[in-house]
Amino acid sequence: MYPGNKPLDLRPPKPLEGLIAAMRKTLKSLRESALALLPIILVIVFFQLLLLRQPIPNLGEILAGTLMSNGRVGVFRGWFENGPVPHRRGDGL
Repeated sequence: MYPGNKPLDLRPPKPLEGLIAAMRKTLKSLRESALALLPIILVIVFFQLLLLRQPIPNLGEILAGTLMSNGRVGVFRGWFENGPVPHRRGDGL
């Protein structure tokens, strides 16, 4: 078996738990930012394709810019929700 007959502990070390929690909050923030942009994107696509009947010019550049701005907003929101300086509960902050 294992040395000392202890079961193998597969949990991440304590310092990584905070990092993993922060990453989860940031990913949640990215998803929320994307969902907030979805109605705007749908309206633009609707008007461009169905009413104007024109292809969307520079679609690749528009998508790349949208993804980058969504990423920046999501990371900022995650950073803002987590706090700019990590602290422990009970520190009096």
